[in-house]
Amino acid sequence: MMETAVPPKADPKPWHCLRDALFRPRGFFNALAPEGPWLPPLVFAAILSFLSGCGFAINDLLFPLGNALWDPWPWYWNLFDWPLILALEFLFLAWFHLVLRWRGGAHHPYRATFRAYGYSAAPNILCLIPLLGIWIAILWGLGLSLYAIKTLQRTTWTRVVTSFLIANALLGLLLFGLIFAAGYFLHYFE
Repeated sequence: MMETAVPPKADPKPWHCLRDALFRPRGFFNALAPEGPWLPPLVFAAILSFLSGCGFAINDLLFPLGNALWDPWPWYWNLFDWPLILALEFLFLAWFHLVLRWRGGAHHPYRATFRAYGYSAAPNILCLIPLLGIWIAILWGLGLSLYAIKTLQRTTWTRVVTSFLIANALLGLLLFGLIFAAGYFLHYFE
């Protein structure tokens, strides 16, 4: 008799995802299927990324002097740059997944890492809180995304954290090398 694959359980509704990922991450990510569909976590992350951009815009309007140092563009740009930032996050996530796989920590395909990261965008809702909401969302989001990837990939904290640090270090070296090479060639052709 031939065995049939059990279809993955449907993802919860977005409101339940937001509530459970923020306040009950252990139960939420343990119950989440690594082989589930791509679209729900992508839509979830896109909506929360847009809300994060709104939060940055609100902070720029309320505290223009404090944000002028690290936010060189006008406040309304934050309402439109979220698709680019989301795309760059998923590109880095693919790089992180490759490093995690190289370190022996990825027991599922990229889809599981993608789903974990998409649903761990829940703390972005905190960006709507003026002043401290952005900083709380960044720290909470980093911890939640590492926990979610650890849980859905069924791996250890050591592998996830070291893979994250190695991926960032290699990316930093690559960017430093590109900047150095560009500066060298610009100086050479003067």
